[in-house]
Amino acid sequence: MAESLETGLILMAAGMGTVFVLLALLVWIVGLVSKLSRWLEPAVAAPAVALKAGAVPAADGELLGVIGAAVKAHRDRHAPR
Repeated sequence: MAESLETGLILMAAGMGTVFVLLALLVWIVGLVSKLSRWLEPAVAAPAVALKAGAVPAADGELLGVIGAAVKAHRDRHAPR
């Protein structure tokens, strides 16, 4: 009985250690890719013309109308009955 308990504890420790190492490696790789993507990302240019608060260019006004109609249609279709 004691031998099987010891074997079980060793297997448990080995499994938990493996999962910990793999998760730590995954966190390190994701951090590395994040830093690499920020380094490779081109600098974002500032907009040439600053708009007043609430001002919407004509083309964007039409786009906002289309988006609003799509949202309304979605809400109407999925409204609780």
